[in-house]
Amino acid sequence: MHLHGEPPPPEWRQALRGLPLPAWRYVSRVTSTQDAAQAWAEAGAGEGCLVVAREQTRGRGRGGRPWLARPGASLTFTLVMRPLPQEGPWLSRASGWAALAICRVLEEAWGLHPHIKWPNDVLLQGRKVAGILIEAPWKGAKVPRYMLVGIGINVKVEAIPPEGRVDFPATALEAHTPAPVSLPRLLRQLWKTLYRWRYRLSHPDLLKAWEARLAYKGEEVWISPDETHTFSARLMGLTETGALRVRLSSGEERVLPSVHRLRPKREALP
Repeated sequence: MHLHGEPPPPEWRQALRGLPLPAWRYVSRVTSTQDAAQAWAEAGAGEGCLVVAREQTRGRGRGGRPWLARPGASLTFTLVMRPLPQEGPWLSRASGWAALAICRVLEEAWGLHPHIKWPNDVLLQGRKVAGILIEAPWKGAKVPRYMLVGIGINVKVEAIPPEGRVDFPATALEAHTPAPVSLPRLLRQLWKTLYRWRYRLSHPDLLKAWEARLAYKGEEVWISPDETHTFSARLMGLTETGALRVRLSSGEERVLPSVHRLRPKREALP
C-alpha cells in the first residue's frame, strides 16, 4: 500500500508491489528521510512503514555528519520501528541488524564480501558504501515509542563524494557490480531481508553473524571516543548487547558503547 507523499514512479510501485508493507511514501526531494519519517511516526505510522527519497537536501549521518549524494545516485530511506516491550535490552543491536541486512543483500545478490565498520557503516574493499542512522525519542523510557532506522547506500558512482569532503574513503555499489543496479529492486531486497531478522534482535545468531563481518577484528585501530581524544587498541569483538570490546596495549580490556570515530591503525591519523 502507498499512502500520502507523491505518486511514486512506476518502477518504484512495481518493485514494492506484493510486499507486506503497511504503507510507504515516496518523495522526490526532502531535507532528510529521518525528518519525514519522524513527523509520520509522531502522527501514528506503524511498524514497517518507510519513507524513500530521490534527493535529500540535508541528509545526515551519525553525529550530525552530512550524508552527501547526488539526486538519484543513492538509495536513501528511513524505516519506522515500533519496538516491543521485551526488546528493550536488545535495541542497542539495531544498527547491527540493519548493517547485517545490507551485507546479506550484497552477498546474496552479487557475491560481494562486505564488512561492518562498527557500529553503523558497511564497507566494500575497505571503503564505505553504506551508512545507518538510528534515532529514537528515549526520554528516559526503557523502550521508545518508535525508532527511526535511516539507511543510505551509495549505488551509482556519481554518489561517491570527493575525498576532501568525507572523513573516511567511500565507494559505490556499481563500482563492484557487473551491471547497473536498480534502486527500487535494491530496496525490495533490503526490506525483505530486514524483516527476515526484525524480531530476532535478541537471537545469538544475529550477534554471531554481525561479529563474523566485523571490520578490523583482531587488528590495531585508532579510536576517538570524542572529538578531542584518540587512542590505539586491538579490536577484539562485540559484547552481548553489541558494544565494542577492545584491548589496550597494557592488556586491559575495555567495553565501548559508542565512539566518535574508528579507523584502522595502518592508516595515518587524520
